[in-house]
This record gives sequence, structure tokens and C-alpha cells, in this order.
Amino acid sequence: MNDNRSKGRRKKKNSPTKEEKTIRITKQTDFVQRDEFHGAEEPMPNVTLREIKRKKKAAQKAAQLEQEEQLRQEAEEAEESRSRIELTNSENAEPEEQPEKTEENKITVSGGENKAEKPEEKKHEHKSRKEKTEEKENSNVTDIRAARKKEKNKKLYKKLAAIAVVLAFGVGVYASRGVWVPKLEGILDRPHATIVNDGKKESGNFPLTFDESSVNVIKELSDGIVRVDDRNITFYDESGNKISDNSHNFANPVVRTSGKRVLVYDNGGKSFRVLNKKGELLSKDIGQSILLAEIAPDSTVAVVTQTEKYAAVLTVYDSSGSEIYQWSSSRRILDITFDKDGSGCCISTFSGSGGALRSVIHHVTFDSTEEKMKSQQLETLAVAVQRNDNGDYWVVGDTCFYKLDSSGKILMQYEYPDELLDYALTDSTASVVFKGIQRKTGTLAVFRSDSDGDKPDSVVYTQSGTPKKMTAENKKIILLSEDNIEAYDSAGNLLATAAVSSEYLDFVYLNDSVYFLGLREINKISFNT
Repeated sequence: MNDNRSKGRRKKKNSPTKEEKTIRITKQTDFVQRDEFHGAEEPMPNVTLREIKRKKKAAQKAAQLEQEEQLRQEAEEAEESRSRIELTNSENAEPEEQPEKTEENKITVSGGENKAEKPEEKKHEHKSRKEKTEEKENSNVTDIRAARKKEKNKKLYKKLAAIAVVLAFGVGVYASRGVWVPKLEGILDRPHATIVNDGKKESGNFPLTFDESSVNVIKELSDGIVRVDDRNITFYDESGNKISDNSHNFANPVVRTSGKRVLVYDNGGKSFRVLNKKGELLSKDIGQSILLAEIAPDSTVAVVTQTEKYAAVLTVYDSSGSEIYQWSSSRRILDITFDKDGSGCCISTFSGSGGALRSVIHHVTFDSTEEKMKSQQLETLAVAVQRNDNGDYWVVGDTCFYKLDSSGKILMQYEYPDELLDYALTDSTASVVFKGIQRKTGTLAVFRSDSDGDKPDSVVYTQSGTPKKMTAENKKIILLSEDNIEAYDSAGNLLATAAVSSEYLDFVYLNDSVYFLGLREINKISFNT
């Protein structure tokens, strides 16, 4: 009976209703196994439910990691764009939407049919995310352009501001140059120490001896020295070798030099001569008494005479002796200074009225009948005049010193503290020296052409005896006093000194050497400055 029941059960159990696959799910061992496949071509493999869930979770995690990696890359690209322009868009950034988790596939059994649900399609979600990314990129591009434009404007404003500051500073520095330039030059030009030369007389051809004469003049040439006495005009080189000796018949010879040439004329005479070390270049008799004469670097000669109609007549001759220019004045002429190129000259004229002497300065060019400059009347006797390298005019008077502008108006006037002893004018400096308040002292005042001050740029009180003679060249002032010869720069600093004899009457400074003129000899010392 039990066998029949068992058979019946088997019969029921093994009798399928249709030819199809059936799956029986059992939870005894948590796995799915195949009972029977009727009409199936291949057997169904054993697979555990845990493995199915693990694979689903792995697939979901891989998809999620891929999406996160894509979002991270987009975020890094946006951040890189923002960092290049130093901007952050974190406030305007929309939060990233987290992708929805896909529903797990479920296995359902209904009516013996095995049906698996498909995952939801993500096309719409992917399209929406792409559009948002494009919008964000467009927004970033717009922000970048705006930021770049803003940054360019900032840089432009900064540049303009910097240029304005530099211009304002330059204008201020230029306007105040009269205050700080002299001080700076004084600092830069100040020597470390004064050179004390031994003053030892050189030997060899020196001393140059001669007989005592009523006329005793020594002058500088560019390649040596020249000495004129009452009978001869003698040329020497720097070593004291006699180059040539020329006799003259002037009773009261006056000597002027320029470069290698010498002009000699007789004061009150009617002729003049031009010579160099090789001999005579020009001799001319003008038929009128010569009151004053000068020679230019190009051998042009200016001669001042007097006529019944004019108190002074200036006649200019070229190197061959031909007349090229004439200028007349009702005032007397006291000084003539040629321009560097010999194309014109400055003229100092004077007249007396009410017991006072007054001067007027003129500047003429030899190719025009019109005066280039005529100054206002100066309350002094102008003994020397010269145009400086700033286009102004130095005027040395007997009682005061003037600086005139290019039109002849007074820029500066300096009253002398004592009696004027000597002066020296160059293109860049003007120097005047006076007696000191105490015995055997002097006062040296120096003016610079680049200064706008109304007083001397430097004043030096000398203690080496009463000043005798002075010359200037290359911004150096050489001053001979009773006991010393001294060299100063344009700032008044003492550059060099040497003890000398008090018997010297005059001197010539040439190439770091000094030639001293005595009553019967010429001595030479080395004088480094």
C-alpha cells in the first residue's frame, strides 16, 4: 500500500502538464537546482542566489564608479579653468545630481513562466547631464572672457598710474635741479685728498734765462709757450727747447694768443703781426691808431680804432688780411671775445655820465648787419665778457659780476666784497678773485653756467698769501698767490697745491706743468691735479 502510494506520488510528481521548463525554488540550502527539464535542449547550470546578488552589486558599483570618475574629470576641468584666471565659481555652481540607482533585476515565477525585468533606460538622464555640462562650460568661457577683460583694464590703469607718477617725479626733479645738482656735483667732484706737489724746479733746459727788459710777457700756446720782450718774440716747446726767435720793432708790444698763433701789435701803433713758431703769417698796416686787437682760433683778427665820427670802430680781417666786417659805436670798446668758430664776437662798450661809468654788451655776427644781442645798461665798467655753454653771458665788471640771458637781461648780479685782483672765464665757469679781509688772504668766487642761483656757486677763502694771477681750463681754476700755487675744481674743492717763490710775476699752466715767469728767468715745475 505504501508502495502504491509512493508510486502515485511519483506519478503525480513526474506528470508534466506542458512541454516547458519549470523551476522549483527551494530555500533549504539557499540555492536553485534543476529538477527536470522536459523538452529543453541544454541543462540549466547550478547558480547560487548570493552569486547573483554579488554580480548585481559589482555591476552597479562599476557603473557608479564610472559616473563618479566622469563627474570628477568634469569638475577638475572646470576647476583648472577657474584657477587660470584666479576665480572661483563655487557659489554659482549647481550641485551635481547623484545618479539614481538602478533597480535590481528580479526573478519572478508566475504561471510557470520565468520573466526578468529590464533596467530603466538612462538616455534622458545622460542627455540632461550633458546639457548641464555644456551650459556650465559656456558660462565658464563667458566668465573667463569677462575676467580677462577686467584684468587687462586693471593692468592698463596701473601702467597709466605708474607713468603719471614717473612724469610727476621727473618734472619735480627738473624744477628743483638748481638746488640739488650743485650739491650732487660737489659730492661727486670732491677729491679724496689734496695732491701736495713738491714744487721742485725741473732741470734740463730750465731755467730759461734772459736779460731784464721793460717788457716781459709769457703766454700759452697749444704746443708750448711764447715769450715777448722789448726786442724779440721767442717760441719754446714744452721741454724748453727754443723753436724760433723773431725780432720786432714795437715800442709797447701787446700780445694775444689763440691755438698755435700769436698776435702782436703796438699799443697806439698802426700795424699788427700774426706769427707761429715757423715764422710770420701776416703783417698789416691799417693807417689808424690801434686801441685794441684780438685773434680768433681761425686766425681772424679784430682791430678797434677811433675816428672823428665814432668813438670806436671794430674792423675784422680774415687770415689773409682782407676786411670782412665793420661795426661802429658812439661808446668806447673795452673788450672783445670771439665765438669758438670765429663767426662772431662779444663786445663790451662803456661811457661815462655824471661821474659814473656804465656799460652795454653787444653780440654780433660777421655775416649780418643786425646785432644778435644788446644788453640793458649795466652800472659797472665791464672789463671782460664771454658767452657760456648755456647760451648766457658772463660779464666781469670792476665792481660787480653779472650773468645775462640770451636777450641781454640781467639774470644775476654779485657785488664784490673787496678789490678785484683777477678773473678767468671759460665756457662752463667764471672765476673772480679779490683781496681778503686779513693780510695775505684772498677770496675766490666761482660761478657755473648750469646754475640758476643769484650768488656764487662756491666761495673759497685762501690763506696762501695775496692772489696774483689766475687762469682756468677744463673746469679747473689755477690760482697763483705769494707763497703757493693752488688748483680748485668748480665746486671750490682744493685739488692740488705746491709751494713757490714769491718772486714770480706770471705763469702758464700746460699739461700738468706750470711755467713761472720771473724777472730774468722762466722755471718749470710738475703740477699734478
